[in-house]
Amino acid sequence: MKLVNQVTSVELSNRLLELGVRKESQFYRDWTGAEEDEILMWENRNGDVCLDNVNCYTVAELGEMLPFKITSETINLAYPIPSIENGTDDEIYEIDEATQKLRDVFKNLELYDLDQFENGMPYDIKRDYDSGTSMRYWQQSDDWECNCTVIEVSGDTEADCRALMLIYLIENKLFTLRSPIDNPTRV
Repeated sequence: MKLVNQVTSVELSNRLLELGVRKESQFYRDWTGAEEDEILMWENRNGDVCLDNVNCYTVAELGEMLPFKITSETINLAYPIPSIENGTDDEIYEIDEATQKLRDVFKNLELYDLDQFENGMPYDIKRDYDSGTSMRYWQQSDDWECNCTVIEVSGDTEADCRALMLIYLIENKLFTLRSPIDNPTRV
């Protein structure tokens, strides 16, 4: 298999860089405008590192970065559901707006009665793979009827699929970075 099919594409490598992902990778492109097949391998990390270098992450490197699960606490911090105190129209509007944000991020929640989420997301979500180029996070509960895929992405390659998931989690506040130069942390 060609190396270009085993690492993240130019577009996704650049997007990860823009989002602050700076974890070391075995491969890189020497600038953001590099061609898809212009992939270099680090020979000596102690040598000159140019700020224009863009890491090209492998499937394994992305797998190390992606969290195995995202806790309900993390989800509820990112997407809090306000409580009703007086039952005013403003409070109801705020709750409707908050649950819509939850629906926008977790696509299959519209299949379920959102009354069950009045105190926020009750369950953790866990990582799973449908195939090499498709992955998902799914919600598991004690009630089998509440088990559902809530985030799903597909890419042209497995590396791109995993990069798309990492980008989705970062953009939707479900995954954080300690600082722009540190490795990503699991939440």
